[in-house]
Amino acid sequence: MSRVVLNLDPQLVVGNQKDPFIQNENTLPLNQIIPRIIAERGSFLNLTEESLSEEINSEREVLTKQAIHVASDEYDDADDDEAKTRGEEFLKSRNEIIGLVQSALNESSLSLDFVSLMISAVKPNLGNLTMSPHLKQHVPAGSLTSHRVYTVPYAGEPLQPKKLIHTEEGSQESDLVVPTRDMKIGHGWKLESLERTAGLLRETSIRLSEEILREKQYWSNINHVLANSHNSLFKVREGRVREIGVKYGYHESGSRYHLDKGVAILKRLPDGELAFTPVSSHANTVSEEEVHRYVRVRVVTKVDDEWCVTGESMCGFRTATSEAHGSSNETGSPGAKVEDNGSSGENVDTNGSFDMDIEGNGITESNLDATRQGNEPPVDGITTKIQRAQFFLFEEELFYQLTREASSLLPYQVTLSSEKIVLENGTDELIEIDAAHPQERRNFSHANDNRADCMASFLRLMLCHQHRRALQANQRMPSPSSGTQRLEPLLLRPLVGHIRHHAHLAKMQGMLEALFDDGEPVQVTKYFNLKRQDYAADPLVRAITPPMSKFMKVVVDGAERLEIKVVMSATASFCNSYISVAIVRVGEAGRVKLLDVNFTDVREVADCLGWALHSFRSG
Repeated sequence: MSRVVLNLDPQLVVGNQKDPFIQNENTLPLNQIIPRIIAERGSFLNLTEESLSEEINSEREVLTKQAIHVASDEYDDADDDEAKTRGEEFLKSRNEIIGLVQSALNESSLSLDFVSLMISAVKPNLGNLTMSPHLKQHVPAGSLTSHRVYTVPYAGEPLQPKKLIHTEEGSQESDLVVPTRDMKIGHGWKLESLERTAGLLRETSIRLSEEILREKQYWSNINHVLANSHNSLFKVREGRVREIGVKYGYHESGSRYHLDKGVAILKRLPDGELAFTPVSSHANTVSEEEVHRYVRVRVVTKVDDEWCVTGESMCGFRTATSEAHGSSNETGSPGAKVEDNGSSGENVDTNGSFDMDIEGNGITESNLDATRQGNEPPVDGITTKIQRAQFFLFEEELFYQLTREASSLLPYQVTLSSEKIVLENGTDELIEIDAAHPQERRNFSHANDNRADCMASFLRLMLCHQHRRALQANQRMPSPSSGTQRLEPLLLRPLVGHIRHHAHLAKMQGMLEALFDDGEPVQVTKYFNLKRQDYAADPLVRAITPPMSKFMKVVVDGAERLEIKVVMSATASFCNSYISVAIVRVGEAGRVKLLDVNFTDVREVADCLGWALHSFRSG
């Protein structure tokens, strides 16, 4: 007797329709297969390669025996046409039964979902219990329901005639048939459509009005920035959005500071306002308070063997104090006579300083006093943010150039650390330059605050002059032999040179007065190498020119006199100096030059002048 192996194939369905409720074991995901394997075979801890090999070999033997048995049965029945026909009919019947079972299962599932969906409109919990997951995912519960619509008579049409109703008892006349027409549904649909359309038009109108107001506000802010900030605007792409950027840096003015290009994006906010977003390497990593620093100058004086701060410069946001020539009238002895060629008749005070706004406009003394008292300027939105970023970018570049230049001034009593530059002015005074936070401003005044402000303004003016030099160098046509020239910073060196020059002047003046001791003042002429027309050509000529000062003294002995001229000059590096001594004897023989030598130390000059004065008086 032949045996037929039955295999229920889920693919054999009527109309090539696949039931989603029958799962194919060959396509199950791992999260379903692994629990079934554990339930049937136990934990994977007891699984070994030997047991798997034995199981695979046993299954192969069973399959081999079944294949041999089936092959022998088919070979025995190959000539039996009746058995072959019976097998084909059985396969056909089996496929038909499978299709009918699938169809019945699909129809029952759809009927159950239909009834569950209707029940969910009345009893949601009961309906959700019997509803299939597929229906729950795609159709909301309670969406299938029914309502009773009552019709009303329509008076616009005439009554219909009576009709005869035939029954078993006989014919009877029916009542008058009243024609009815339901207008509520149509009116409701029209009214709902009109209300929806009106709502959409109203929302669109409100949205467009708000968009117009935001657009107007946005372009008004852009126009305000363009009119008040004096900076160039340009279009920039940020991702897929085009924004407007602003250049608040100083590259177009000659700055070569590469750590921050001074570019920001004026992002448009949802309400039409502008958001100032700088594009720099540190703007997105640290807060604004940590980034914004200004260059602070402190004067530290030794009082009773203790170092005390006797002067401190102010922050000066939007209003800064600048000095043109940066020196005070400190000449030593009260009896000395001081002349300063080139400064008379100019708009320069006795200290050689003047005040200016950060934009270059002059300010009054009252405004300067208000700024010193800590009064902040009025806030003007995005324009103030641009000016603030511009000011602190200038301060950042200034401190960068100062630290870069201070590294080459270590032999001239300049100390450089990570956040501070210290200049030694004699044995009892230090000048400290650091980058401080705006919150660290001084709360009370000191005796040397004016000196600290003048030195801080001098450094800022020197950076402006460096930008000017770089801009002029870029505008010149380079020669083939010169190539690209690198401009060395010239900010701290003139300040150190002038401080050392004044110290040498005071020392020389004291030595000369002690040497002659005749009650007559020594005539001192400071910066005699500069003329008035030089200041008209360049107000910073005194700062960028190595200082030269001279002392004149005439010693009279009878009919003869001795003219002594001492010239102190700074070298091109500003920090070194040399002293020229010229002595001329005027008498009966006329003018005779006795001496014309150069020295580098004041003590050598004192010995030379002492010898010359002794020879003149004794001979």
